[in-house]
Formats: sequence, C-alpha cells, structure tokens
Amino acid sequence: EDWERPSVVNTFRDIFRGPTKVYRRRQNFFRWSSEIGARIMAGDPVPPVQVQYEGLTQNLFDVIKTSPGWSLLMFEGTPRANLESYKNNLPVWSRTQLMQMGQELKEFPDRHGYIGFIDKVIVFPSEDFEAHETFCILGQCLFLVRPDTYVGLRSEPVRKGAVTN
Repeated sequence: EDWERPSVVNTFRDIFRGPTKVYRRRQNFFRWSSEIGARIMAGDPVPPVQVQYEGLTQNLFDVIKTSPGWSLLMFEGTPRANLESYKNNLPVWSRTQLMQMGQELKEFPDRHGYIGFIDKVIVFPSEDFEAHETFCILGQCLFLVRPDTYVGLRSEPVRKGAVTN
C-alpha cells in the first residue's frame, strides 16, 4: 500500500484547525479500519460493483477477468474529500486527467497477445457513490488489480510514480 504522509507543517496545521477539520485523523481511521475488514487494501479480492465499461453496465469482476493484463482502477473521490486534500496541498486530479494518466500507463499486446502490465483502465466518477462506499474511498485513490482479481496496490492519493516505481 502506498500512502503519502502529510508534511509536518500540515500535520501541525491540522491539529489547530478545529475538531471539524480532521483530515489526518480521518485518513488514519480509514487506514486502520482495514484491519477489521472495512476497507479494501492490497491482497483483498475485488468486491462486486457495477461499472460502466465500453458503453455497457457490467460487473467489475467480469471486466477484470477478461483482461490478459493488470487493471487500473481510479476513483475521482468525493467533492468534500477532494477539497480537504486540496487544502492539505495534495494533488487533486480531474476525471479527464485521471483518464489521461490511465491511458499513458496502459500497454498494448505484443505479437503473441501478451500484456506485461496494465491492460484496462476504469475511472469511477465521484457520482458513483456505491463504488466509492464499497471500496471505502473518500479522496482520490487508485488500485492496481492483478489478473486473478486481487488488489496488488492501493495508493492514496493518486500518484503515477506509485504505479511505475
């Protein structure tokens, strides 16, 4: 799991911002909640959610299962959580930017049909509350999903370097 720790300055700023502005504490709570099974993390199977893919509503599991490579799932995040991230100097990507990054990371099959890494890219818009809730997502997040439908990486916030390094 790749989780970017806020700077010391932002951590102290968060402490003094008041009881209603608890970005860091909320992020830690969600990180720790994975221990009781409340949050999808690396090593977990992909939960059953519906996704719009190639113009059809399909089960995410079925979409991933047809992929010869890895799948990249990106969540746009809720507007409120994205505003909080922005206030904490974390990058907030638009849906178009997320899709563009996904296309840059996507690989195409070689002459034998083999794909070494990312084959499918799915961006869940902020309006897809069911998917965000099922994966326990507030802010922007990405998942690399193995061909066997298990999560290989969860990264918050979305960082291209977390995928390529």
